[in-house]
Amino acid sequence: MAEVEMSMHTANSDQLVIDIERRLTEQENSYVGYPQYSIYRIPSHIRKNNEYYYEPRMVSIGPYHRNKEHLRAMEEHKLRYLGKLRNQKDRILHNLIKEIRDAEADIRACYCESVSLEEGDQFIEMMLLDSCFVIKLFFNEPDAACDAGWALPLIISDLLMLENQIPFFVLTKIYNIYTFGCVDPPSDGHDNNRPSFLTLATNILHETCKTNVERAKVPEAGVMIKHLLHLFYLLFVPAPEYALTPRQINVKIKGKKSRTNCLPLLQKPNLREFPGSSKFSEKNESPRVIKSAIELKEYGVILKKKENFASFLDISFEGGILEVPRITIEGCSRSRLLNLIAFEQCSGGADVDPIKKPLSSYAVFMACLMNMSQDVIVLEKAGILDNNLANSEEGAKFFHQVRECAHIDFDNHYLKQVFVEVIDYCEAFWPKHRAKLRHDYFSSPWTIVSLMVAMLVLIMAIFHTIGFILSTYFKEH
Repeated sequence: MAEVEMSMHTANSDQLVIDIERRLTEQENSYVGYPQYSIYRIPSHIRKNNEYYYEPRMVSIGPYHRNKEHLRAMEEHKLRYLGKLRNQKDRILHNLIKEIRDAEADIRACYCESVSLEEGDQFIEMMLLDSCFVIKLFFNEPDAACDAGWALPLIISDLLMLENQIPFFVLTKIYNIYTFGCVDPPSDGHDNNRPSFLTLATNILHETCKTNVERAKVPEAGVMIKHLLHLFYLLFVPAPEYALTPRQINVKIKGKKSRTNCLPLLQKPNLREFPGSSKFSEKNESPRVIKSAIELKEYGVILKKKENFASFLDISFEGGILEVPRITIEGCSRSRLLNLIAFEQCSGGADVDPIKKPLSSYAVFMACLMNMSQDVIVLEKAGILDNNLANSEEGAKFFHQVRECAHIDFDNHYLKQVFVEVIDYCEAFWPKHRAKLRHDYFSSPWTIVSLMVAMLVLIMAIFHTIGFILSTYFKEH
């Protein structure tokens, strides 16, 4: 009996080994030809507090939110867009399906979760409809569902959500077949009348998302764009200037006013290059927080809107003056920042390193400054913040919501030196005692009145004492 049970146990183990080996082989084969994931799911602990900003409201693109009830209405418009495209080109439908079918394995490998749709026609149809919808939308084809004043901004916002993406190479293939009649058109075919899809998408994102960049700069040809959100990230946070330290960049742009919203990302700062940061550099510590705007004022720090800057992330501190470029916060800003930071957090390797997650670092910095509604008012008065939300309380919540998903390496982020210098300044003798004096005696009108009364009583007592001494002296003489 024991021998029979052992034989059954061995057979079951062998079958389990076979099953696991098969699954591993299938997984390895499915990822051949594409290096890594590029379209991610938001982790549940991040999603639970901000689900509204991570899930599309008008249109589903890709498999993650497909067939959700509130998004089904747009499926009819996708089919209508595909019909328009088919009617404009002979046999284009056959060519499009063939290209997507040939690339199916590479497309699936872009998603970090197994695509729920079975291999074959359902998946191919979804990719075809979604990619044609995006392309026809970018061509500004008239459509009642998208031309409504509220509809287009919501659709563009949906297209810039991390979970609502399809691979950029799919969009490029479909666009090239539709525009040039082939997948790989010659480079001289991209003229002013027929731009490449990269150029078209760059201009659309620049115009509709109001990045404040004077002229949209198309990413270099060698850059591999993963999806539309990745392209927006590259436009919002362009390539760094590795050779320059933070102060060298400030010197470089001094006297040259810039309206660009593009970030020259900074190399890891060398503490020895910055005098006045001895406390943290000697302790080899990395600060995790700085004081809020209203607290910094108590320490004598001057909060100033930066005029000459390379980007809205170009923050500097010198001589007790904290300079921060002006930023506008509004409803649509929150969703875009959350999804950009989510992409920054999920991406690894060449996407973010050695960029050091600059948006995440910026979110942590601004969340420190804007701890409560009074801080928002201080920053507005300084010209640093333009708060278009309902009130100052909502403004204070803005970056705290964004900061929840912004995890950074405090030993190596582009604002580390600013944190160090601000804290060292506040720990110096005079700023520390100045802050204590203001907090204890000048924090409210009543404490000021009490101090003035006490000083008046003291002065009167001194004069009374002096008068008594003088009168006594004259009597004796």
